[in-house]
Amino acid sequence: MSRVGQHAEIMLPPALAALATPAAYSHAVTAVELIETHISWVILTGSFAYKIKRPVQYPFVDFRSLAQREYFCREELRLNRRFAPDVYLDVCTVVRRGATVTMGGEGEIVEYAVRMRQFDPLQELGTLVERDDVAVPELHDFGVRLAGLHANMTSILHACESDRTRGVLLENARQCMAVTDADPERVIMRRVTVLLGKRLTACQEVLDARSREGRVRECHGDLHMSNVARIDGRLLAFDCLEFDPEFRHIDVAQEVAFLAMDLTVHGRADLASAFLNAWLATSGDYAAVELLDLFEAHCALVRAKVSGLNITRPATRHQSALRERQVKCIAHADARLATARPQLILMHGLSGSGKSWLAARLALAMPAIHLRSDIERKRLAGLAPQRSSSSLPGAGLYVPELTQATYARLVELAAAVLRGGRSALIDATFLERDKRALFASLAGKLGAPLKLLDCRAPDDVLRARLVARRSAGHDPSEADQDVVQWQRDHAEPIGHDEGIRVLKVDTTAAQAVDLAHRQLADRD
Repeated sequence: MSRVGQHAEIMLPPALAALATPAAYSHAVTAVELIETHISWVILTGSFAYKIKRPVQYPFVDFRSLAQREYFCREELRLNRRFAPDVYLDVCTVVRRGATVTMGGEGEIVEYAVRMRQFDPLQELGTLVERDDVAVPELHDFGVRLAGLHANMTSILHACESDRTRGVLLENARQCMAVTDADPERVIMRRVTVLLGKRLTACQEVLDARSREGRVRECHGDLHMSNVARIDGRLLAFDCLEFDPEFRHIDVAQEVAFLAMDLTVHGRADLASAFLNAWLATSGDYAAVELLDLFEAHCALVRAKVSGLNITRPATRHQSALRERQVKCIAHADARLATARPQLILMHGLSGSGKSWLAARLALAMPAIHLRSDIERKRLAGLAPQRSSSSLPGAGLYVPELTQATYARLVELAAAVLRGGRSALIDATFLERDKRALFASLAGKLGAPLKLLDCRAPDDVLRARLVARRSAGHDPSEADQDVVQWQRDHAEPIGHDEGIRVLKVDTTAAQAVDLAHRQLADRD
């Protein structure tokens, strides 16, 4: 950020220079500051920020005419109001009356600007992560809301999504290689480019099927940490890509992969997992997991390319930081495309034994994808997760037919997760042998290590947890004491012939999560 007039390298046209004084505005102005990018100027005034398109042309954008700049201002407003309606306010005119230029009012229109509520840049997610000032629940909440936004976005049908995606991803890899000058990273980039091509071929059918299903939507298009900020106490996305539909007409899997990648590269895989799991549980789109590694690798190369381009620009400051970011992003792309051996983990125990509590925390620590039977059962029945069905044990929501359908659905989702190279935590009781056998069969087919976490807690703790959960009223589980007794009556012991490695966990122990994590990390 640079104050107008303090830095000679910022060249201001006459109309914008006139806006550098408080007199140009009809509202109170505390100070006027200017942020310049390669395609825009943002004027900060204290209460409001005004974004003006620069009259430039690049291969991906053409802002040379006033009519084009007006159009893209209105597009920016339309697109961003989906994410932050209280931040993106309207499109203003810059007018000239004689020798006076002002923001708004009567006169000859010389420019257009998007007017926004100004917010504290220290609240951008990247800055919050740097100073360790953002919590898991915030990313969970953001993932839930983003899934809701995606559900209402316009679907885009491409004739051949896999061919389009291949062209975009391989061209980006080529451009990234062109701005990578260090030999170690060039070696990695050559390997990454080959792996990217192979992964694109493997994902061809999935990409085309998802396009037909409407999973390609008019998304944000640039959802990394610098385009998310805490505003009015919650995380909001801003600064959509308005200038080229190609960049925002993408699979929703690519959208979430970008932010997950950025968080992980910056050392917060736990926040990435919280965000992903919330988005997946809300959307139900677990098939997206099959594409996450592909898209995370691509998005990492996008960030590596941007860093490389900035390194080569004259008078670039912070070159060492940019180079470090480029190295990390290329390494992340390489890691995401490497062969993975994910685990299939079954939670086991009575209701109230701490299965969901432990699974949620392990999903952050490992990280892994958390699949809850309570949520999927209600999804199949057309119920919201928090809505009670008032079903008795073995009836209503828990009739055998729906229970069988729920476990079949969990097998289907777990298969997608494992094929995507991510470990799957299946959060169900698994008290019956036939339910465990379904997942033992899946693990065998996919060659995934199968482990079962047997969650235990004293009876008085079980009762207290059930009462507390029902009183809170926001958990998908409907279990009570009658359900627990029904579970005891129908539970079948785990036999040695089932071929499942059983790990016992006392969920009342202070180090329960760390202990379980260590046991799962042991691949023997």
